[in-house]
Amino acid sequence: MSERLPTVAVWVRRALRTALRRDPVSSERRKIEAVRAALRYSFPTADIEEMLSQIESSYLGKCGL
Repeated sequence: MSERLPTVAVWVRRALRTALRRDPVSSERRKIEAVRAALRYSFPTADIEEMLSQIESSYLGKCGL
């Protein structure tokens, strides 16, 4: 007799439990170090209102870029 396969939900829960056991959540110190490392970089960006306006225009099919 063949063994029944678990549902996707059961499989995902098991996979997440296994991953958390194998690689526990990072310590607070490691998280702070990661943020500090990211802050060393400088990337171009736009004003948030301008970005939101461009995104909305894209959704509405307007070409205002």
